Amino acid sequence: MASHAESQEQTLRARSTRLPRHERRRQLLDAGLEVFVSQGYHAAAMDEIAERAGVSKPVLYQHFPGKLELYLALLDESTAALVDTMRDALASNLEDPKQRVAATFGAYFEYVDGNGQAYRLVFESDLSNEPAVRDRLEQVQRQCADIVSQAIAEGAEISDDEAHLIGVGLVGMAQVTARYWLSTRGHLPREAAEQLVARLAWRGISGFPRTLSDQIPEAVGAGKFDSAESEAYSVSVGQMEIDIYLDTDEEDVASSAFMAIDALARTLGVEDIALTEIRRGSFIRRSKASFQATLSNDAVQQRLQTLERLIELWQVDPRQAEVDHRTSEALARMINSLDNVPRACIRFGSLLIVKYPEGSGYVLLGRQLSQPEIWAFEKYPELQCHPETVLNALALAVSGNNEPKSAHSDKPIQEA
Repeated sequence: MASHAESQEQTLRARSTRLPRHERRRQLLDAGLEVFVSQGYHAAAMDEIAERAGVSKPVLYQHFPGKLELYLALLDESTAALVDTMRDALASNLEDPKQRVAATFGAYFEYVDGNGQAYRLVFESDLSNEPAVRDRLEQVQRQCADIVSQAIAEGAEISDDEAHLIGVGLVGMAQVTARYWLSTRGHLPREAAEQLVARLAWRGISGFPRTLSDQIPEAVGAGKFDSAESEAYSVSVGQMEIDIYLDTDEEDVASSAFMAIDALARTLGVEDIALTEIRRGSFIRRSKASFQATLSNDAVQQRLQTLERLIELWQVDPRQAEVDHRTSEALARMINSLDNVPRACIRFGSLLIVKYPEGSGYVLLGRQLSQPEIWAFEKYPELQCHPETVLNALALAVSGNNEPKSAHSDKPIQEA
């Protein structure tokens, strides 16, 4: 063990070392951070900070006139690091709203895990009653909430005030869970902890309707697909397929219809819906959706059968379709959303719903598909673009080795 004299000699040698001003400032900030984190502001002494940095007190005071100024300089660094981490996490052109939510939590976990213990100055300050400190802490909370709310609001049909409140809630949740995770390090891997709380938050946020423009990837807007092609995108978050064809090229019309169809899907027990692909033209959406964990397969089938009966009743007398109030309301909204869509073909798992014009009105049909028909539907996806003939074409496809034909051609539809 070094003697007291040796210790003093090492300290004097460190003090005699001349450093460029910015390096000396960095050295003092690092020493100050160690002392403030370990002892708190009130118990920290400038003598100890100077000694830990290996400088005399006059050198310390040349850079920082007092203890508060040193503390504020460290706080400014720490809050800027948090804001930068948040901006970087959410500025990566994340098209999927679910990824934005995950990025929010990832930013906080990264901040507390990878920035020494500077986070304690921001989240656990013992000087929050000091106006200069309080202003900085409130400002960083506002900045982070604003960054998150802007990301959440993109494409969501919610007001700015609602988006900001959600942003504040997410920031608070991310801060508390990240700090708790750090205090129990080793119980859960960081990535697993991030994903766990992000999934919890996403379950609530995913319930907000989203506009179609947020769902369409930039590749489509850039014209990388032929405008004559059908527009398609996929949702891949679960076990039931939700495939939608809409005979319209009006984005607003399609957006309203998609939201109404998603709302109807939720009455069946669907939870998460997320997008992966689109092509331009008439809109086709190929999707997968997850069900509530408490729903059995039998319960799902019963809900699909109820929806099929409601569609049958709707054709006869809409008033008779009000047996299941929640589902009938959602069905009515979906049908109304299709007012400007002459043809539509929608599949919820084994239930196929078609709409097409007939005379001065339209036909609306719902029918449960057999497993062979589902296989044929997936093998020949172009069948969905012909609502008038899709049911007959599926029957033809499963009746033998015949290949179904489109409504406008005698040529067999090519397998996708």
